[in-house]
Amino acid sequence: MKRFMILLTVFGILLTLLAGCGKDTDDGEVTTEEVVETEGETSEYDEWGRLHVDDGVSRELDFGNTEISLLLRAGDQYYYEWYNDKMEDAVDEAVFERNAYVSEQLGVVFNYYHLPCNESGKDLNTEQFNSAIINDRSADLGTYDIVSHFASYGAVASLMDCYVNLLDEEKLPYLDFDKPWWNAKHREAATVNDQLYFAVGHLNLSFLDRLNVIYFNIALAEAYGLPNMYELVLNGEWTYEKLYEYANTYYEDRDNSMNKNENDFYAVAGVTWTQGYDCYLQGFEQYLVQTNDDGTHTLRESSTDIWDDATDKIYALFNAEGSYLNSNSGVIVDMFANNQILFAHQVVSHNFRHNAVYRDMEDEFGILPIPKYDDNQKEYGSNVGDCYNIQSIPSYSSMNGEMLSAVLELMYAESYRDIYPYYFERILKTRYVNTEDSSKVFDLILERAKFDYGQIYAMTIGDIVQKMWREPSYYASYSVPRLLLTYKTGFNKELQKLDEWFGVIG
Repeated sequence: MKRFMILLTVFGILLTLLAGCGKDTDDGEVTTEEVVETEGETSEYDEWGRLHVDDGVSRELDFGNTEISLLLRAGDQYYYEWYNDKMEDAVDEAVFERNAYVSEQLGVVFNYYHLPCNESGKDLNTEQFNSAIINDRSADLGTYDIVSHFASYGAVASLMDCYVNLLDEEKLPYLDFDKPWWNAKHREAATVNDQLYFAVGHLNLSFLDRLNVIYFNIALAEAYGLPNMYELVLNGEWTYEKLYEYANTYYEDRDNSMNKNENDFYAVAGVTWTQGYDCYLQGFEQYLVQTNDDGTHTLRESSTDIWDDATDKIYALFNAEGSYLNSNSGVIVDMFANNQILFAHQVVSHNFRHNAVYRDMEDEFGILPIPKYDDNQKEYGSNVGDCYNIQSIPSYSSMNGEMLSAVLELMYAESYRDIYPYYFERILKTRYVNTEDSSKVFDLILERAKFDYGQIYAMTIGDIVQKMWREPSYYASYSVPRLLLTYKTGFNKELQKLDEWFGVIG
């Protein structure tokens, strides 16, 4: 396959978001191990500038062309990370070649099942997807061997009942979650009492698709006399107050309607409920659920005044004169492409659509992290929306764990080696990394991506993100103290049930 050389600095940033292989120093700075290449020795780096890492999967394995069935979300924007029926660019080629390599090396054949599982999660499609898994277990059919589910609606007890613990080394000997192709931060947040029923890593392009960022129009920022935004970020000065100032300064009623709508120009815009609000949970270094000393989980009890102020800040930001919210992400994409938005709260890629639109823009654009809560916040925070895919292995599968763990491990290892680089070529081109500062900023965003227990298990707990974060950010009359009085008992009961399910409580 023809290979496209990409700046090596781009691929260093992969190591911490989806690999989680960096190590935290005492001051929170993320570093990676450094290896010095000695003259005359074989290089320990791959063509992308990353360390070679052995996957531990024996190439002597041969499962005799055994068929493995995968249950995937219908829609190529959801299953393209697993396989595709198109050959439009290097990403598609890399996915095809990865599957062919794993199939040949291990002697397996892949069968793909699709069921609708929409992002809204509020229609019968999600229930149909869940029921297919539960009914397959109840009838002991063993139809599915690997399940790729919608993160928000797949992390529930009724489904985990159907899965094998991925940390069970005896059943799944080839899974090694310390390897860089698995996301360590997600695993840490999702693991309870040495149990993990779903995982993500470098195979999951949907994971990076949903990374929350702020797109900004570089040409407009320069025209309005704003400071160099990359330098502002790298100097630690990109704070809420800066963005709020811009939101109260730049607005144009372009259609003279006296009403804010999608025809006007705004300093700040975002998607109602999701991309506009959720990004600030990690962006402001907040959390919803706390882990107690005995391992149990309860609704957050400390610093609730800061929690309340954080949601007040979000409300104030999106109700400023120069701010705009719309529930349709496509509207925000089109407005930004039409130079009607200076700072747009978005995800890195929404089904590749907005990246294709943005590449046709005349104005240059860039990506910024979510601003800090205030000057006292030491690090930027980063959030991943919950629409990515998570992977599980049904406990009722008729296939042996040795084979399934070998297949998953090798699929993820090969994705790390030969797919993610092409993903960046497709999404980023040179527009996000055309200067040293822009690549440093994107590196920073990836490094700071974290996960909240309450977000991962939100549906099991009772839609805690909607009730305890989005609603107080949207409604002026909804204060966190009031909501705590209303929901604390109920949420803690659900958290207790989940702790009982995991065996944290006997």
